[in-house]
Amino acid sequence: MTKNNFKTYPRWLKITFQISFDVVSVLIAYYGSLLLRFGAKIPDEYLSSFLITIVPFILIYIVFFKLFGLYKSLWETASIDELIKVCVSSVCASVAAALLMILIGKNYPISIHFAGFGITMMLAGYTRLAYRV
Repeated sequence: MTKNNFKTYPRWLKITFQISFDVVSVLIAYYGSLLLRFGAKIPDEYLSSFLITIVPFILIYIVFFKLFGLYKSLWETASIDELIKVCVSSVCASVAAALLMILIGKNYPISIHFAGFGITMMLAGYTRLAYRV
């Protein structure tokens, strides 16, 4: 897909791409944070918690990204303001995800939330700026 071809795509398809990339980013970030924390052998209790909570985590991130207007702008106009929105919305979503874990009685080490937040923020920011660069 070349840059010129992507510009001709309808807006709804571009937004669908952004949401899809964000879903994959959250999935990779939180699974990757478990791998970083525990190595190749993730304890069963954390793996089962991951399987239970990953869909709500993804929904939380998507909701916060939407609330912060990350799906209103298009990749051609991504800027530092967009990255700031990614950072702030990722912090809010990470805190909400951690609170969800407390409410449902599942526990992750705090490092999982920090790493998950950081990796999601980097991946979400990258997918928005990579096209423009």
